[in-house]
Amino acid sequence: RYSAEQNTQIRKAEVVLQLSGDATAKVNTAYAGLQYENGDLNFYLNKPSDDQRKWLQQNTSIPSFDITTFNMVNNKDKIPSAVVNVDLILKRFATVSGKRLFMTPNLMNRSTYIPEKLESRKTNIVKKVGYTDLDIIEYILPEGIYPEFLPNAIKLNSRFGAYEATYVLTNGHLVYTRKLIMNKGEFPAESYNELIEFYKNLSKADNTKIVFLSKT
Repeated sequence: RYSAEQNTQIRKAEVVLQLSGDATAKVNTAYAGLQYENGDLNFYLNKPSDDQRKWLQQNTSIPSFDITTFNMVNNKDKIPSAVVNVDLILKRFATVSGKRLFMTPNLMNRSTYIPEKLESRKTNIVKKVGYTDLDIIEYILPEGIYPEFLPNAIKLNSRFGAYEATYVLTNGHLVYTRKLIMNKGEFPAESYNELIEFYKNLSKADNTKIVFLSKT
């Protein structure tokens, strides 16, 4: 059995943003433990390049992108792991409106799931797998823009997990860091509304936008 500390998805990316809203990205993602099986990745690691490209197209959560180059590395250790590297062209990644540019810094790991609301939950909540996601996304900003709004750090804590997101801007580089730890376990039925609230806050945090203003 793997723990939340062993079921990891660790992503590091460098994104070069343009004033037009387009961008390019270099993304390195390491999957380990049960996350090695995300989207059946483990079945694609030794398949032909065309099949691997299809996996990337289906499992890259960005609205509009083109893949330029990629590779996959399989590590069959005691705790299996894989590394996926991909270079992307991101069309209209940021929205431009007049002198403003709107961008969601969470590049590829935005939570949208919110459990269905129930009047009265009868059974316990069972989370069979614990896991850890870490995303470190560095944005290289074009000259001549500055943030009109930069979000404060966000922290969420509940019996189901913990979440933290930070935004650090220095010398034209914005570093967005997101860490999510989801706990394995069985939780009482009466905690269901707490679960809904946790996922609502998680989705809101993941979809936070940053607004930049052009100096010109």
